[in-house]
Amino acid sequence: MKSIFQALVLTLFSLVTTQTFSQNANLGGTINGTITDASGELLGGIVVFIDSTSKGQKGAMSDFDGHYEIKDIPEGTYHVRFSGIGYHTQLIAGVTVKSGQKPLLLNVVLETSFVMDSVVEIRDIRASNSISFAVDSMHHEDKAVNVMSGAQIAKSQDRDAAEVVKRIPGVTIIENRFIMVRGLNERYNNVWLNDAGAPSMETDKRAFSFDMIPSGMVDRILVYKTPSPELPADFAGGMVKIYTKSFPEKTYLSVNYQTSFRSGTTGKTFYYTPGSSTDKFGFDNGYRSVPAGTPEYFNRNGATTISDTKSFHNDWAILDKNALPDQRFSFMYAVPFHLKNGMLMGNTFGVSYSNVLTNYSIRRQDWDSITQLQDYADLQTTQTIRTNAIENFSWIFGTNRLEFKNLINQQGRSWVTQRESNFLLGPNEKAYSEGYESRLIYSSQLCGDHKSKTGRTQYTWAGGFGYTERDAPDLRRIKYTKQRIAPDSMYSAQVANSVDPINGGGRFYAWQNERVFSFNQNFRHTFFIGHSDSTHTKYRFDINVGTYTEYKSRQFIARVLGYTIAPGQLAFDLKRLPIDQIFSEEHVGTPGAFFMDEITSKSDKYQAQNLQMAGYVSVGLPIGKKIKIVGGTRYEYNEQALQSYVNQDSVNPKVVTRFILPSVNATYNFNEKALVRLAYGKTLNRPEFREWSPFYFYDFDFSAGTYGSLYPTLIAQNGQILKVAQVDNYDCRFEFYPGQADYVQIGYFYKAFRDPIQQVVLVSQSDGKSFTYTNADYAFTNGIEFDMRKNLAFLDTAFNTKAFGNFNLVANFSIIQSKLYISQVVNQATSNPLQGQSPYVVNGGVYYQNDSIGFQASLLYNVFGPRLFLVGTTDYPNIGELPKQSLDLSLSQKVWKSFSLTFSIQDILNQSVRLVQDTNRNGKFESKGDDLEISSFKKGRYFSFGIKLNLTGE
Repeated sequence: MKSIFQALVLTLFSLVTTQTFSQNANLGGTINGTITDASGELLGGIVVFIDSTSKGQKGAMSDFDGHYEIKDIPEGTYHVRFSGIGYHTQLIAGVTVKSGQKPLLLNVVLETSFVMDSVVEIRDIRASNSISFAVDSMHHEDKAVNVMSGAQIAKSQDRDAAEVVKRIPGVTIIENRFIMVRGLNERYNNVWLNDAGAPSMETDKRAFSFDMIPSGMVDRILVYKTPSPELPADFAGGMVKIYTKSFPEKTYLSVNYQTSFRSGTTGKTFYYTPGSSTDKFGFDNGYRSVPAGTPEYFNRNGATTISDTKSFHNDWAILDKNALPDQRFSFMYAVPFHLKNGMLMGNTFGVSYSNVLTNYSIRRQDWDSITQLQDYADLQTTQTIRTNAIENFSWIFGTNRLEFKNLINQQGRSWVTQRESNFLLGPNEKAYSEGYESRLIYSSQLCGDHKSKTGRTQYTWAGGFGYTERDAPDLRRIKYTKQRIAPDSMYSAQVANSVDPINGGGRFYAWQNERVFSFNQNFRHTFFIGHSDSTHTKYRFDINVGTYTEYKSRQFIARVLGYTIAPGQLAFDLKRLPIDQIFSEEHVGTPGAFFMDEITSKSDKYQAQNLQMAGYVSVGLPIGKKIKIVGGTRYEYNEQALQSYVNQDSVNPKVVTRFILPSVNATYNFNEKALVRLAYGKTLNRPEFREWSPFYFYDFDFSAGTYGSLYPTLIAQNGQILKVAQVDNYDCRFEFYPGQADYVQIGYFYKAFRDPIQQVVLVSQSDGKSFTYTNADYAFTNGIEFDMRKNLAFLDTAFNTKAFGNFNLVANFSIIQSKLYISQVVNQATSNPLQGQSPYVVNGGVYYQNDSIGFQASLLYNVFGPRLFLVGTTDYPNIGELPKQSLDLSLSQKVWKSFSLTFSIQDILNQSVRLVQDTNRNGKFESKGDDLEISSFKKGRYFSFGIKLNLTGE
């Protein structure tokens, strides 16, 4: 709350200061115009400066349409300079400005600069969220990288970062929030937020939840696919950098409201359970916590057991209402300050709120048995509320830049799952799962960028702090059964004389927090050899030296409680009561009735720490005019420790590793528009805290439990410490940039894994399915990627029209294959694709923008191939997810100078999310034939209507 209050005060100060500045906005003269390249392409993000004035150095930056404007210029004669990365600096001398006259028009055409023959002293405040900046970054980066700009994100109307990144080639999203790059699941991908490690929000995996960040707060997203010494080594698929809104180009205010309708949910019956008064803000106020005053460990024979049992809420009742439309609201305000002596300051503040309901009817078959066909029907209702805020402050003075970035996200999710069975044999079931989970993430970075006056020496640094908290209070689960043929065919709750947390009225509580401290620094020096004249060429050499330090600590605590009842006639009657009455006050804490008990073990909590220290050096060496090689090495020292228990015995593993990790990226430039890249690098994949921890958790949705590797199982009778997986990465990519925002990329990659960490399944007749983790022997993956963006203006000549220039075509696809070999698992299938890997991923889109009428539209398509969901055994075949095609349409129309109306339809095709089992064991997942459908449901078409207010000032 304190940080939010400070942000509001700073924003109020910004508003007052802007109003003061605007009162003097009409003093002096004005220069404006449009900037293009030789082909007529409009250039956004070009920096325009005039000579120093009495009010300090004045400047502006061209917007997406290539337009710039500088106001309040005192009368006089000046030099005007135009600078942009990849273009020769142009200086226009003798520009005379007079007050009270019409703006002076200066249209400029810039020439591209293939070989940098000089270093210009400029302060880079280029619009980093423009499409041209994104394309330019991909073109001139030493590593293979894909960039999604804020401008392109705005056109798609994607709601969060998860929806954005799935449009990047080779990237798919699983569970609507976790990223998969090049067919490698979330554990093989690293995520940084504003140049600092992003904290994980998950208990069971190392994964950043991309749905936590609203798309409106994203400046750009970069996905690096080749290793480099300055990048962390713990990735094999992709290294993802997410940047939130940075230094504002000009003052702007954006307000967005959206309401949405989901078929199958909106207007239908929605089920929920009682909650707290603060649920509407995304967190529980303590209503669901273990009641205050209860013992640290329950004992049903204790002196206060009666009062303690009665102190729990009887909140098992399932209520219903009509589902209202989803609501979303966002506010963003940014202002730059032009101070004396050319100093610039900027502030960006934003908040957003969303309230989303879903109602899914899910059919599940053969879910938890290997001998008997079972058929379940789930009705799953979920409400998710998110509140986000960012506060970013920037200060530019001379060739120095400081930024203080803050992001806070609070999310609350409540759900009710009602399950019924339809078994051919055995008893029928009614089962219920009712839960709530809140997540808090706070991420803060203080960053600096310092350049020499020539720009040849640069020192950058970033200190980061991340805090996450996950609270899952009062997860309630219970099952009722009845016999098909019996004298008594009424449903009876499966509450026994001992705690059954899965079927017998269990109440589960879990809390986790994680803190991450990091500091990275990089020193770069550029020097030139040779001369730029008719007989010599100037070559550029870059040297980078840096360090990275990160300390991470986690604390996890869980409690496992549940109702118990002694056998007898009273128990027989009470267990037949419906879910809203069974644990009411008159039925608990009295002789013969239900009593609370606890089976929490020492292994239900753990603490863990990880310290990483790294240093690296890289050198960029040109060979002739067309070849550049950037090579170097990274050294990483890592110390990982965990403290927990297996049964009553403590386990305290501590593993220290040291790795030297070389990498090289080579570029051959055919000309200023075409190049080919070759790359090799060695990376790692370290085990995560949860993959070690012996803690056991039962997943109601999948009817399976999960153990960490330290817990004794059939594959490791004394438990095991997981090895660090090592990966060799090879890449080759051809890139062609025919225009400012056009490109074509095609590449091939190959990755070889040693000791990859794999989740495996254990199946037994008595315990059903459970999961644990182990090291496989080895694996490989390889594939082809294609990506393109093309403006269709070239068709205007063929059809003698000017309509096609408003269209841009975007398309990318990946074709991937992989294989994993494992020998240390009982009855495990020994050769499979990597878990979650799709054989193909396709994205396509058409964007239309007509600024003369203020209209934008996009039609986007996405599909992924059948992918392995669960690795099976010799007795239990693999389970896979079938392809799902999605088609999204978005429209935006400006109805007034500052107002726009938006409309979108997502998931127009509304295809089912389907899991099937490879019953015929032919290595394929097929919708027809012998493969058994395990799970199927539809998310529903999603219609959204919105209104945007965008005010832009100086």
